[in-house]
Amino acid sequence: MKGKVWRIGTMGYNARQDAVLHTLQSLETVLRRAGFALPSGEAVDAALSAYEA
Repeated sequence: MKGKVWRIGTMGYNARQDAVLHTLQSLETVLRRAGFALPSGEAVDAALSAYEA
């Protein structure tokens, strides 16, 4: 898995909802600019659904 997986830690202070949503949105933007085709906003929508549950 070395060199193939990114691990993003969201523990402690960084586990706040706003920080998690910002991280997901930023990651999507970086991946999209790197040429990956991603459904826009899907990660943030999934996280918001998880927070509502």
